[in-house]
Amino acid sequence: AAGIYGTVEQGFRKLGYLIGVQGCLNGKALVSLDTGKPEEAEKLLKESEETCRRLGYKKGLQASLGNQAIALCLRGNPGEAARLLQEAERICREIDYKEGLATALINRSILEARGGDLATSNALAAEAGGIVEQCGMKRLAKEIGPLKDAIRDMGAAPSSRLAPEYSRMIRWIVKKQKQEKK
Repeated sequence: AAGIYGTVEQGFRKLGYLIGVQGCLNGKALVSLDTGKPEEAEKLLKESEETCRRLGYKKGLQASLGNQAIALCLRGNPGEAARLLQEAERICREIDYKEGLATALINRSILEARGGDLATSNALAAEAGGIVEQCGMKRLAKEIGPLKDAIRDMGAAPSSRLAPEYSRMIRWIVKKQKQEKK
């Protein structure tokens, strides 16, 4: 998959289609994350972030920041990951992008649960769950529902930890763009 993203990315670069380039960078980064290469993913996502900032493309920016947060967590830097998730959350609220907002909230919830702040974790998970339910996001609801329940159950047994199957953060998928070439 990374090879296909690379080929498409080069085509987009030749065309000057930078929104497509950032999408390919994000896609290659997800492959890197899934193959255990968070450093490589972080480098690709930084370039995607810079491209989005230069273009003023906030939807792509929030995805780049959110996926960078995942890479940072995998590299042992949850504090910086939390900062990036908060920025992604702020952007999603600003542009009214509910899917990204729910993803940022549940990933922040996971970080808070890992850090032991169950009250904040539960509040974030509840908000994320409410958004996906209200908006009818079935795919995301399948991911968020079990996480929300696991975090809620931790509150009943404060000495418990978030089980490994529930501590994996949700990746941002950059969907096909409907914008003009920039």
